[in-house]
Amino acid sequence: MRIFKAACAARAYAALDQLRDDEMNRYTIENSRNGAILGTFQADSPHEALEAMARDAGYPDFAFACHAMPLLPGDLVVREAARDAVDALH
Repeated sequence: MRIFKAACAARAYAALDQLRDDEMNRYTIENSRNGAILGTFQADSPHEALEAMARDAGYPDFAFACHAMPLLPGDLVVREAARDAVDALH
């Protein structure tokens, strides 16, 4: 009985995680100088997407990444990604 309850709980948590993921926007971050796509990240805002990109690159946050690699205004472009284009990446 305990195994069954654990399996049901695991499925319920997985469903909640999926709902949470579906609610979040996805943002693509691009280098405006050379057109390189730096990644697509799930986030609540463009700023949170930049934070996620910095963490993905091994920095604790975006501010720290900017100190390590100074950027000029406009060097990075953050756009909301189209759902169908992002789903094709998975």
